[in-house]
Amino acid sequence: MSKPDLDIIHSPEAAAFLRMVTAGFYDRSCTGLWLYEVIGREWDEMAAWSSDLKQEIFVQTCTWSIGIWEWVYGFEPDERLTLQERRQRILAKIIGTRPINPEVVRRGIELIAGVKADVTDFTAPYSFDVTLHSDGKVVPYEKVFKYISEIKPAHLSVRTAAVHQAVETTLFCGGYMSAHIRLPIPEQPDELVFETEVHTTGRAAFFTRLPVPEAAETG
Repeated sequence: MSKPDLDIIHSPEAAAFLRMVTAGFYDRSCTGLWLYEVIGREWDEMAAWSSDLKQEIFVQTCTWSIGIWEWVYGFEPDERLTLQERRQRILAKIIGTRPINPEVVRRGIELIAGVKADVTDFTAPYSFDVTLHSDGKVVPYEKVFKYISEIKPAHLSVRTAAVHQAVETTLFCGGYMSAHIRLPIPEQPDELVFETEVHTTGRAAFFTRLPVPEAAETG
């Protein structure tokens, strides 16, 4: 009976497995050697796939993942182009993307909102603030928030605020009314300044008490 061919182990991983078992037993078994060889080939394929994956995370060296890169950057797959040409058009879009900084965000917000805006960076860790200065116009806040959400880096949070101008108002009262007003007058007043106005219509009665300081009697 001829001796079986035991030259089975060719996978580096299989050889490593075999060195960890009892010598003189498994290395003489045809079935045992084939089990180690099959397991070793699976490990070799996994190691090769893992090493190849490192090349796929870069556009410059990707091969089978080119379709994924095109999907991410909005390109329709075109099999008429060579792999290098498909890589180049993706790189052109990546390099051509304008960097996002506070000034870019501010200009975009002002174009959408139609009002002045301030963007303050580093107001908190991984955060920035946006302040809108309303001048009486109707601000499309929904569009502004959507723009900020799309343009800002994903790891940053944003806090928004709106500053409105002070609005002067006048109170108009009509009908029957009475008012009791006290005006403290200092000694020897030079002038009185009234900052608010009350306009009344209809019948109105006012009772005014003016405290007067003590003065020397004259006779």
